[in-house]
Amino acid sequence: MDACPCKVAEIRFLVKCAPKKAPCPTCGKLGVRKRKPLHRSVRSIAYRAVVYLDITYAEYRATCRCCKTFRNNPAGVLPKSHYDNKVREAVLNRILHDAMSIEAVLRAMSRDIFLDLSTGFVYDCLEQEVRRLSLADCRAWSTGAATTARHREPCASWLPLH
Repeated sequence: MDACPCKVAEIRFLVKCAPKKAPCPTCGKLGVRKRKPLHRSVRSIAYRAVVYLDITYAEYRATCRCCKTFRNNPAGVLPKSHYDNKVREAVLNRILHDAMSIEAVLRAMSRDIFLDLSTGFVYDCLEQEVRRLSLADCRAWSTGAATTARHREPCASWLPLH
């Protein structure tokens, strides 16, 4: 069989989040940018395209006693991550909603979105989602030990974020 003659579209979006001053993540007091802005590329998703977010961020000198320095990130991108939260949501949706196995998710992501993910990344997405859940409330509801009105309904925290 011949290789596909079509070319894969590569899309790049510029995301700037490096103002001169930014709030401290702990207390909210404004910090001053230390040096020139930093750059990194993060993969995002689109059907049949390779999407990169070119992020410009900065390191700030804190003016409070919470920390010495801090860095800012755009919404939807975790610090030091190679993929944005849309990729994590897509992996979780394929596992939870489509009831796909991990190997099937990896094949589908490679085929449809041109992402070659590792099984470790998929397990990290699952672990992060489990940590996000309020498991104490869910255990109380499932064992019938709930005494308040809010425990009589299934946990809303079981549903994935959209």
